[in-house]
Amino acid sequence: MHKPNKLWVRVLPHKYLSNSSVLQVQAKPQDSPVSKGLLNARDRLHTGFVFRLSIGETSLWHDDWSGMGNIAPTIPYVDIHDVERKLCDLVVNNAWNLQVLYTRLPVNVLHRLQKIKPSTVPNRHDVWTWETNTMGIYTVRDAYRTQFKSIPIVLGARWRSSPSCPHCSAHEEDVLHCLRNCRHSQELWLKFGAFTWPNFTVGDHSSWIRSQARSSNGIKFIMGLWGVLKWRHNMIFEDSPWSLEEAWRWVCHEHDEIVAVLGEGAGSMDCWLGSRWQPPLAGSIKLNVDGSYQAVDECSEAGGLARDSQGN
Repeated sequence: MHKPNKLWVRVLPHKYLSNSSVLQVQAKPQDSPVSKGLLNARDRLHTGFVFRLSIGETSLWHDDWSGMGNIAPTIPYVDIHDVERKLCDLVVNNAWNLQVLYTRLPVNVLHRLQKIKPSTVPNRHDVWTWETNTMGIYTVRDAYRTQFKSIPIVLGARWRSSPSCPHCSAHEEDVLHCLRNCRHSQELWLKFGAFTWPNFTVGDHSSWIRSQARSSNGIKFIMGLWGVLKWRHNMIFEDSPWSLEEAWRWVCHEHDEIVAVLGEGAGSMDCWLGSRWQPPLAGSIKLNVDGSYQAVDECSEAGGLARDSQGN
């Protein structure tokens, strides 16, 4: 909203918005996780954003100044005198002057317009801004104040611990407890077999992370850290948190994707965490099947693949 010339800001609207406003577009089943995540964040923060007039170059009819889309399709008739109207044309002495309009606006449009402060500022563009921030930009501080006040956060290199672990009620939660010693974290590390790795239970959190990340199990360790934090956040933020098996499946998938990209141990079954296809006995055919169902569309699909012992 504030930096429209940035590449990612230009790409995402072109790909996902279809000329709609980011404040009104709805997620589609085929959208990417990135797009769905942005729209989910939008839904959580929507009420904190307001439209701020500056030079007032926004079109009254064709731009989304209300967060509910442009109003042109809802107006049955626009007088020829009003076709090029901009919001700045309706502001006089920091007040709305709707008497200049020849076109009658519906009551709901008038209510939306009255929510915007009718004051113009020269040399600045009209923009959607975060209401409680003087700069108009949503920051990490705003996120903490509005969304995450009860959650421990990382400041610099220090961990601001809560009095006790929210998951296992340990006496005090610190970095090592969160990442390794909490019983939930240990359940995931046991899936890796991590407690058999050299020096896995030794050292403060800084030396522990450095030594394990540089070891022969470095990729598994890094993915384990990611999985532990992902599962922890899932438990805190989601209404239906993952089970251990669901968390492990996520870790296996992400780990194997990275291994495939890096090409490490290609061809060796030992480097994969997830289950891999096993060929049938010579002279036999194996049929693998799968299916899915989408409740939103009430659609289901199924498919299968038959292969011999050579994978053909």
